[in-house]
Amino acid sequence: MHNLLKKTATSLPVIDVYHNYLSSFQFLCKRVKRVGDFKDGGWDVCFDEPFKIKTNSCLVYSFGIAENWSFDDEMAAEYGCEVHSFDPSINKTDHRRSDKVWFHNTGLDGEDRVFQSKKLYKKPWKMNTLRTIRTELGHLSRPIDILKMDIEKSEWSALPNMLATGMLDDVRQLFVEFHWQVETQRFKTIRNLIILKDLYDAGFRIFYTNKNSGTAYKFNKFFKWRVLCYEVYFVNIKFL
Repeated sequence: MHNLLKKTATSLPVIDVYHNYLSSFQFLCKRVKRVGDFKDGGWDVCFDEPFKIKTNSCLVYSFGIAENWSFDDEMAAEYGCEVHSFDPSINKTDHRRSDKVWFHNTGLDGEDRVFQSKKLYKKPWKMNTLRTIRTELGHLSRPIDILKMDIEKSEWSALPNMLATGMLDDVRQLFVEFHWQVETQRFKTIRNLIILKDLYDAGFRIFYTNKNSGTAYKFNKFFKWRVLCYEVYFVNIKFL
């Protein structure tokens, strides 16, 4: 277990452990390049071996678009990657966006289901596990070079299933925007720390973290500034 996670058993408040862990660095990647927009929408890719993107043979899964295609388009145009983009919230049907980019009107979740929220969206969403998605696309035996997730708190329900089914075992790089909301929910904080521990145990090491300054807030109890969202970048050391 990572040392920062061991501190959950000490006097350090679990919320501090959570924020400290997501701010930590566990792997040195010497060549990191921003792909896509410099601000929101772009993501930082590790180009060190053996994680380096293999031009014209790479596979990218991108969950959460919100009409910003800069990362997906650049991975396809600059590196020749086969890119599959997923987002049920932008009211688009399945289509081929370009020669290398396919869009799927599907969301990522911890179970196969239909999500309906008439207050927010008129149409129901098709939600699938990563196993179901990879099976439907014929990618069960093909390694994924980059799996990116910005899915508005659904990462906490999707990740346990992805780990339990072994669907992350052959993912070289994993990018996740982690979302949080309520400081006082100690149980949920511990649950999230367990998920982060499971990622660590599965071989995923943080090589970069970007704090979303647009979600900064002051936590009065400890008089600290924190953020609600972290973009966290992992490499899978099983490939070393």
